[in-house]
Amino acid sequence: MSHPMPYTIRRLMAACLLAAGLAACDPGDPKECFSNEECTAPGEMCDEASNACVPAPDAGCVPGDELCNGQDDDCDGATDEGFDTGAVCTVGQGICEASGVQVCAADGVGVVCSVEPGPPEAEACNRRDDDCDGAADEGFATGEPCTAGVGACETSGQTICGPEGGTVCSAVPRQPADEACNAIDDDCDGTPDEGFDLGEACTAGIGTCAADGVTVCADDGSATCDAEPGQPAEETCNGLDDDCSGVVDEGFDLGADCTVGIGACAVGGSTVCGDDEAAACDAVAGEPGEETCNGIDDDCDGTVDEAFPGQGEPCEDGVGACLTVGAVACVDGARICLLAGEPIAPGEPGVEACNDIDDDCDGNTDEDFALGEICTEGVGACAAEGLTVCAADGDGTVCDAEPGAPAAERCDDIDDDCDGEVDEDFPLGDDCAVGVGVCVAESAFVCGDDGDVVCPVQPGEPGVEACDGTDADCDGITDETFAGQGDPCAEGVGACLTEGVVACVAGAQDCVDAEGAPVLAGQPSDEICNDIDDDCDASTDEDFPLGDACEEGQGVCLAAGVWICGGDGAAECDTEPGVGGDEVCNGLDDDCNGEVDDVPPTPCLAGTGECLAEGDLNCVDGEFVCDAVADAPAPEVCNDLDDDCDGRPDEGLGHPCHPFVLRGGRVTWAAGTSLSADRQWRLEGRGVALDGRTLRDGANQYRLTGGVLKTVGGLEMEGQ
Repeated sequence: MSHPMPYTIRRLMAACLLAAGLAACDPGDPKECFSNEECTAPGEMCDEASNACVPAPDAGCVPGDELCNGQDDDCDGATDEGFDTGAVCTVGQGICEASGVQVCAADGVGVVCSVEPGPPEAEACNRRDDDCDGAADEGFATGEPCTAGVGACETSGQTICGPEGGTVCSAVPRQPADEACNAIDDDCDGTPDEGFDLGEACTAGIGTCAADGVTVCADDGSATCDAEPGQPAEETCNGLDDDCSGVVDEGFDLGADCTVGIGACAVGGSTVCGDDEAAACDAVAGEPGEETCNGIDDDCDGTVDEAFPGQGEPCEDGVGACLTVGAVACVDGARICLLAGEPIAPGEPGVEACNDIDDDCDGNTDEDFALGEICTEGVGACAAEGLTVCAADGDGTVCDAEPGAPAAERCDDIDDDCDGEVDEDFPLGDDCAVGVGVCVAESAFVCGDDGDVVCPVQPGEPGVEACDGTDADCDGITDETFAGQGDPCAEGVGACLTEGVVACVAGAQDCVDAEGAPVLAGQPSDEICNDIDDDCDASTDEDFPLGDACEEGQGVCLAAGVWICGGDGAAECDTEPGVGGDEVCNGLDDDCNGEVDDVPPTPCLAGTGECLAEGDLNCVDGEFVCDAVADAPAPEVCNDLDDDCDGRPDEGLGHPCHPFVLRGGRVTWAAGTSLSADRQWRLEGRGVALDGRTLRDGANQYRLTGGVLKTVGGLEMEGQ
């Protein structure tokens, strides 16, 4: 980009041309100034735009077309009028966009922007146009399907820009779970079913049922062996687990003590498995010898001392309870009477008891007791005779008679039920009567011939029935020859109805109550709703709209029903209203208060930026409507505000809004504030010295690039 000639040089060149008739001249170096007083040459003034001393306009000015050249070409006292110099302008796009001010073009015909676009950068995924081609994030597959996580944690999402300028997936992986054996990577570490030793050799079953296989996944998520165990067989004594119970040769009592041979030949050993797969004893029986009278089976034939007659025959000593019985046996070659291996002796005599035993061993049995005497057992009809015998405990005697079984008590002057009382179940001597009506005869109960009580009188003779309330013909029915006798009868209707029965009164039939008094109708009352004819007009509840439709509640609580009688005698609707809830904006009375959508207003906003306005969210025709009205947008100005209400502050005004501009040896704000080149000034709190076109602060260098002050590394510094 070409830069315009400094204003001071241009102004001096124009003065030379006017004075010398287009002859060449040397304008010399312009003097820097900040006020007219600093310009000491005759006819000079300080130009505020260039801060240089220039010739002042004079009356000898020749007017021409006004150019954009910092001169008053048309001699009207104004410079560059008609050209929008100083106006803010923008060049470039994306991050290359730079803001400056309009300055005169080199040819003086128009204006150009005082800045150049910033340098493009490699495009990054950040929703910005980094390479300044008018498109943001091109080359990045944003929006494409993607996944995050592995195994069971994998979820789907879309490719989006990440924080580092690259792309990331929007999906959020699920949380890992404990690994199960199911061919799925449950713990999301990239490996399914780790820790289950799948495929490794394994065994199923025990004993002879054991089968080899490999480890596989079971349906419940655990690991299992795929081998099929064999079928168990009957256990035999062979050193194997034939029935696959986990125990070898169970049931054969291996190792238990055992004996082989009998008598003197018996030899002890241990139980072991034999050749026939059955249990056997590992001992060998001894050799038999000659039988002697010694209580031993010397010849091992299963019989002891069989060569000596009488062996084992019973023998005894003593009498009665003292009698001791043993058996003949051989001892030291002789035959003696033994009991439990000891020679027998008579027992000691005791006290005689009644037990059919000679307890005192004197040769007599039960001699102290009067046995055989006649005795009686039972009472009444159950009494039986017997003899005295010994009691079961031996302490005395009892009667051996068995009493008879008791029977039901009869009225016969006998104790039939054997309880010591005679005819106790019968009302002997109590008053009794026979016959009915006027034929009744009275007496007292006595026993009859059939075992029951009887009343010993005869009833009177019957007469002719009359309507007089008596049973004159003694048939058990009163006034039965008169039709309707005893039938129900009533007087009045509804609540006035009084009921009775038809009966004979003074020779004629009448409707009477339980006391025999004539029945009279009740008094009517006001009709109430109770399913009763209270006013006795033959109509029930006629003053109430029973059965008509009715409703209870309002809004969504409204329920339909019909009129019925309530418990208080008035009519009521047989339905209950529903239960209301919180009111929402839906065109209904949700809280059942009789008002539809009476939802309290809620604060709401409309518009963005400086157009933002507050209002209330109101319910209108079943929908929430915000009554806020956004303010009208305004042109964007550099104030850190969103003036045009598009969600972005200060857009299109470059970055920063007030760039630094280098003019006449000074760094100048777009707003016109300037800082001298020979003075110290601050950028973001640090002292910075101006050195030609480069600003230095020791650690960093700053250059004016495209109207924006930057560090050599590219950091933009905003004006303070």
